[in-house]
Amino acid sequence: MISKYMISEKKRPSHLSVQDLSNMVYKMSSDHSFVAQPSIVSAITDIVMIIHNNYDEYGEEGADAIGQILQTIKSNPVSLCDMDTSKSGLVGKPLIVQLLILMQNMCKHGGEHVNKRVLWLAIAIHTGVVLYYYDKTTQANQMLMQFKLAIFFTTKKRRWIWRELPDYSYRPNSNNRLNVEKILSVLVDIIERTEKTLNTVANYSAFDSIEKDVDQYLPEKQSQISKILTAYVCAHYPNAKKKIKSRKDEEDKVKEFSDKPLNLSDDLSNLGPTNELRPYYWDTPKEDIEQYSANYNVDYLEAETEICDGFTPSFEEVLDSYDSPYINYEQLPNTFVRYSVPLQTIDLSLQQNYISQRELALNSNTRLLSFPGYQILFATLVHDAQKYPIKFDKEAVPACILLLSMLTALPVESLITKNYIKHSRAFRIGDSRAYIYHHLGITKRLDVFDDKKYENKLDVIKIPVPVWLIQKLIGNDLPSKDDITIYLKSLRKNRAFPYLSIARIESALHVVLSRYTPHSHSHIANIICRIPAPQAPAMYYSSHSSEELISHYNTALSVLNAEGKYDLSYVTPWHKYTTGSGFALKIEYVHDFMETLIQWVRASSSEEVHFDRVSIYTWFVFCLLTGVRPNNGIGRNSDIDLNMGWLLIDDKPSKSVRNHRLIPLCFTLTNYLKKYQRYLIDYQLEHPLSLDINETVDQIISGDEVSLLRLLSKKHDKLIPIKRGAVYDMTKEMIDISPYWTRHFVRTQLERQGVDIALINGVIGHEKNRQEALGKFSSLSKDQIKSVGKSFEKIARQLGLSDEIELPNWSAQGF
Repeated sequence: MISKYMISEKKRPSHLSVQDLSNMVYKMSSDHSFVAQPSIVSAITDIVMIIHNNYDEYGEEGADAIGQILQTIKSNPVSLCDMDTSKSGLVGKPLIVQLLILMQNMCKHGGEHVNKRVLWLAIAIHTGVVLYYYDKTTQANQMLMQFKLAIFFTTKKRRWIWRELPDYSYRPNSNNRLNVEKILSVLVDIIERTEKTLNTVANYSAFDSIEKDVDQYLPEKQSQISKILTAYVCAHYPNAKKKIKSRKDEEDKVKEFSDKPLNLSDDLSNLGPTNELRPYYWDTPKEDIEQYSANYNVDYLEAETEICDGFTPSFEEVLDSYDSPYINYEQLPNTFVRYSVPLQTIDLSLQQNYISQRELALNSNTRLLSFPGYQILFATLVHDAQKYPIKFDKEAVPACILLLSMLTALPVESLITKNYIKHSRAFRIGDSRAYIYHHLGITKRLDVFDDKKYENKLDVIKIPVPVWLIQKLIGNDLPSKDDITIYLKSLRKNRAFPYLSIARIESALHVVLSRYTPHSHSHIANIICRIPAPQAPAMYYSSHSSEELISHYNTALSVLNAEGKYDLSYVTPWHKYTTGSGFALKIEYVHDFMETLIQWVRASSSEEVHFDRVSIYTWFVFCLLTGVRPNNGIGRNSDIDLNMGWLLIDDKPSKSVRNHRLIPLCFTLTNYLKKYQRYLIDYQLEHPLSLDINETVDQIISGDEVSLLRLLSKKHDKLIPIKRGAVYDMTKEMIDISPYWTRHFVRTQLERQGVDIALINGVIGHEKNRQEALGKFSSLSKDQIKSVGKSFEKIARQLGLSDEIELPNWSAQGF
């Protein structure tokens, strides 16, 4: 990373004096947005001066520096009324003040390596002031923000940096003195090690990543330390210039990319060496509005999940929490697209037309071929591919590539990459059998597979491919892009396919599975075609047998093979196994767990323990009979209509895009929630002197916008919303799995009952963008959604929850 900068300066800029920085802090404090007490301004100035003097070879030593900083912080420069370290309490304050508040809070409450963290926060504050002096606000904010997040959050994604940064807060000698070059070398060392690890795991398949327990936050960590390093360099080497990349560097990067096989699970397989989306379909000009893709603004693509008490979300939960991306044009398309009024004027009719053509099999949909068109195309490719080429044939070999893409939904660009078919992990090739081998890449199960507990043994998708076709491609020279383009042009002309393109060939299998294959649908198509995770999170909540998937695949090929010229005898299941979610539990096991849970409630040793256990039990009933994301504080009282049997849910933590939807409340769940309300009233009557408890229960009974399900605080004087981490801690002796398993269970059970896939997506929250049940373009009626309540009631009966289970009051319990 350091090689990206041509740094000629060996020391910090000599012209930057203590007075310069002092004046800078004063200037910052005079800004109207910098509302701070004089003591805060003084403390920030003192911290900046201590670090600045410590950088000087004749200044203070490291141990003295931390002592002086601690003395400044322990004088409590931030008043008690401003010491709110919550997210809402910190927001709105300048970042540099937020760091001071967090430093003072750390010194007050202690913790692991407090002195080390305080010293590095002081270094960040000093760096931020220097950057503000040079008017580099973006870099300053990035520096301060990264250190703030590393203190504020308790997750591995943020706290990792404290393990990497050295501790300069001890060993009082001159060798421990701070200096710019020392800190710079530390940051460079961290980022080089991070990048080396990233390069090592880049070629891992999803299975390898799970087996070797690869850190899923590596890219985020690399981004965090990169921002810190960039800011530090800009502060202390303001005149440093970025190294200009030579043409040879770019050519080497292109060569490295082209030699690397594309990963089936890689959502960014269309990225070039410059990490920008480039035109993938070389046969499609930018004038083709349907195929031209705008660049994505990736700042909005990160999933927002709730973290509590160090409870790390699973891979499936992260996928389940993705918001719809925002798209913008970083580079304007050419004039044909740029001045197309309908594209620039987004109105209801245009969006409705777009969605109708995408989701419905309309004749007006030029983005897809017609049903007979797919059959004719398949027959043509089979005919041309079966010509045995003694040498490279200008029609046969391109037809083989396109046929293989149509059979497997693999990108054509991957298939024409040298040695991709022969050496890629995607293919398993034998003498008599060949198939695509793909791992979903779901979160790894902590315990071994138990067929009495789990639905799915594996997360493997196997798609058979004809050996003769693979052998032809391995034994002949592969076509170039030009060869493919010429062949496609011939097909368009000779077969009257004006809209034929590589994109339409690659998507053919998915279209046929989702639209024209009996008993199949888009969910099955997503699994067989291995659609990338952000576009199909529901596939990680699935449970299917290998025979079922192969049967759907065989039927789809039979539909395509209308002329009967293609031999399908190789499409047979050779291993029988269940595949899908690693946390889809069997209904018998969940039934036994709920039985154990109710016995756990009845064995309570005190009324406080009984209250918490009743709440936890009701929480599980709520999740199992709604399929909601089990986030913190789910089930606001104002969103539950017990009379009509509706739940209005917005269970995505992200506030940028709302995902309101309706979930029907079955009779059993309505009964439980009514009993729980009476249970709260009984507890209130037993504790008339507890003002906080009385106030909370009154809010719940009045229908206020507060959480219905509650736990007692540690002092038993308040009712607090239930957090997922607390549920896990209280029940891990009975079921040591993330409570998110309830969502996996509900989805797989609804699918097992044969509920329409559109209804499942609508209730669970896996709909397409803008097609949520309460969205503009929803095709579902409230009556259809209400009908799913019968399926929830069936789940309740299977789990034994529909039996009359009273939640006894305190006098009856005898505490």
